[in-house]
Amino acid sequence: MLARLAYRYPLLLVAGWLVLLALLAPWAPRLTESLQGHGLLAADGEHAQVQRLLQRAYGIPADAVIVLFERQPSVTAQAMESHIRQTVEWLRRQETTATVVSPLEQAHMRQGNSAYALLSYQAPVHSWAPLLVRTAEELPSYPGIAIRLTGQPAIQAEVDGASSRDIRRAELIGLPAALAILLIAFGGLIPAIIPIVAGLAAVGAATGIVAWLATRLTLSSFVPSVIPMVGLALTLDFALLLVSRYREELACSDANSDADAALTGSDAVAALTRTMRTAGRSVSYAAGAVALALLGTLWIPMSLFRSVALAALVALGMSLFAAWTLVPALLRLLTPSLLGRTGTRASSRWPARWATRVMRHPRLAASVAALLLLLCCLPLAGLRLAIPDAGSLPSDSEARIAYERYAAVYEAPGQSTLYGALTVTDGTERSQAMEGMEGSAQLAVALALVDALREDPLVTEALALPLPPTAGHPAFVRFRLAGEPGSSEVSAWLRERGSESVRGSGSLLLGGEAKYRQEVQDLIYDHLGKTALSVGAASLLVLLLAFRSVVIALKTLLLNLLSLAAAFGLLTWFFDVGVFGLTAGPIAIMIPVFIFGLAFSISMDYAVFLVSRIYEAYQRTGDNESAVVAGLAHTGRIITCAAAILIAVTLPFGWGEVAGVQQLGLGIALAIFIDATLIRFLLLPALMKLLGLWNWWGPRLRR
Repeated sequence: MLARLAYRYPLLLVAGWLVLLALLAPWAPRLTESLQGHGLLAADGEHAQVQRLLQRAYGIPADAVIVLFERQPSVTAQAMESHIRQTVEWLRRQETTATVVSPLEQAHMRQGNSAYALLSYQAPVHSWAPLLVRTAEELPSYPGIAIRLTGQPAIQAEVDGASSRDIRRAELIGLPAALAILLIAFGGLIPAIIPIVAGLAAVGAATGIVAWLATRLTLSSFVPSVIPMVGLALTLDFALLLVSRYREELACSDANSDADAALTGSDAVAALTRTMRTAGRSVSYAAGAVALALLGTLWIPMSLFRSVALAALVALGMSLFAAWTLVPALLRLLTPSLLGRTGTRASSRWPARWATRVMRHPRLAASVAALLLLLCCLPLAGLRLAIPDAGSLPSDSEARIAYERYAAVYEAPGQSTLYGALTVTDGTERSQAMEGMEGSAQLAVALALVDALREDPLVTEALALPLPPTAGHPAFVRFRLAGEPGSSEVSAWLRERGSESVRGSGSLLLGGEAKYRQEVQDLIYDHLGKTALSVGAASLLVLLLAFRSVVIALKTLLLNLLSLAAAFGLLTWFFDVGVFGLTAGPIAIMIPVFIFGLAFSISMDYAVFLVSRIYEAYQRTGDNESAVVAGLAHTGRIITCAAAILIAVTLPFGWGEVAGVQQLGLGIALAIFIDATLIRFLLLPALMKLLGLWNWWGPRLRR
């Protein structure tokens, strides 16, 4: 039905896409303006509550820019104080300023030759980037005194800017590389240009849709890196399969016709119909597996993961829509240019010969593949996960340099600074501010807690903060724990003490960087099992529906997991050592989830493409071994090209400016490389041979 529609009305379908892109074009440039922070936050956690309580009690902004002052030894303390006062007054006069906390009013914000102020703007935090640039350019200057901007908003603004540059650089490298690979694969410009056009159209439409959604939903700033990565990869894969199958069907029609007879319209319709019935079916099942894998990440209740899943699902939807509408229309319009040499016979010889050799020695091939995969998995024992911070930026980043200089003075090395808000409970509510209590009573409770904390061996320092200037606020304490934020001992202490009562009538809400990291880690780790289980079960269901074989479904699922484990192992080693100019350090905590959702689903594409052709051949012949040879012969070139294209699109991200983007791009490229080589060309055919007819055991479901 769709093939006939594309054949009869191709211009209408192309025009429809042009109209869609024209309608969405005004939205696309607004995407970055509408995104709201990184989204790696437990929105209702204790850390966020304490931040809000501190802001209401003392006017300390929850999202503050740190304005760091540093003076040379030649500058006197009086000159430094005068310049700080002048700068603070200038900041307070700006129309865009909301709050400025001066170090001249807070003694703990001055130390030796440095001091820092806290700054916030009236605009929403996600739109502070241009304000930060303007402030940095217009700040009053004084010889011998350096002023730098840092803090989470400044760091995030630099991360967003670097990510945008990474995307542009990756597109400039990836798209020409993809076109070159397609030219080699198809031997002509016209068939090579169809996937590129479809990919650009799908990414453009997806960007516009997500930009529109961002005005109505809270989406993470990580989204712009995901749309081109997923949209281009999937659309190019889908279009590559369709174009290749259509040319193959045209070649068969041409071979079956008289030598002097031209290809008729009915032949082209039949070829397009067979293409959409076979390759189109594979594309649909592959898209279903990808969608279900992405939906599994929604279990993690954080804006970051839900934003990435939503953006990837929109990109997937537009990729599938392009594969079912735009690609068939372009195939119809460009059919005369697709009738040349397809290269099918020549390109099918080496995969067929390879499959034959592997199945002559299946045990040896399986052993070699298993050994190589096991070696790749070994570095997983040293996998270190961490929440991204200023260290994810390049070493010459202004925000990173300023934060490291700030931390060297105001944060004790090897310790975690925490704030506690003392609250009371009424038996039904989680907590209420200590309203109605006299200041002396509040202070007595705070001092009692300080005494109890000082008896704890992990606490190195504890003090009660001055009572808030107005009534109706809780009392606060500040203390330090021995151990870095995110360390196992600090996180364990926070879990145990987070809900302890204070004198039997109140509770202690904890905040600070260490509490933030513990909450994020717990949210992710607590939901990883459900995510993995749902993705695995959903993928298994799609494979069962596609191939009616329990063994094929289980084997495909397990092989995909094995390739991911090997990719994680190599990724761990690359970033642990810092090879090839990569930023050495731990893996960002969200990256394994993203790679699992994205690379796992893309690997499922290749599995579906390959097993679909094996399944077709097996249904025709009933011979397992010849079906495997035929499947690899027809899809070997496609899978190799698809993997090369995806690597060309994602690998440039591996040398981006932001560590998290590097890890995501390189991780997906590694997973696809391993899947397209060790899995699809070595381990899978060997296992197909060893299992024989058991490959096709399964329930007799109606088709």
